[in-house]
Amino acid sequence: MAFATVAQYRAKYATDLDDAQLLVWLEDASGIMADEMDAAHVDYYEPTESMAARLSRVCRDMVHRAIGDGSDAAFAVPFGATQATQAAGGYSLSTTMGNPYGDLFLKRDEKRLLGIVRGGIGMARPFYGRLEPDDD
Repeated sequence: MAFATVAQYRAKYATDLDDAQLLVWLEDASGIMADEMDAAHVDYYEPTESMAARLSRVCRDMVHRAIGDGSDAAFAVPFGATQATQAAGGYSLSTTMGNPYGDLFLKRDEKRLLGIVRGGIGMARPFYGRLEPDDD
């Protein structure tokens, strides 16, 4: 089951995908989100209205990052580009893509929205000398 519907996605973003393809993307994104929330022990099974809205938003945004909007026109900066260079005299065009393979992933702020917080504090005890077995 997807956290966002095809209609919700289409209300926010444009896409050339048909409904069946789009639903697969939404279900895949929802699966990744569920795995992350399960690992962080976040209860999303009976979400509040606020949590349901966040689940839908993050699901739609994940899919949009992966598939784009299909509006990449010639000589325009493509969707998902993190850097682009154009020139005129020597006919040069260079683009660096942020997600070239269309991977589904959660950004840090999306994890925070969903309550996925993992511990970041730890302790290391330095050891000096030889380790001797206990005489217990």
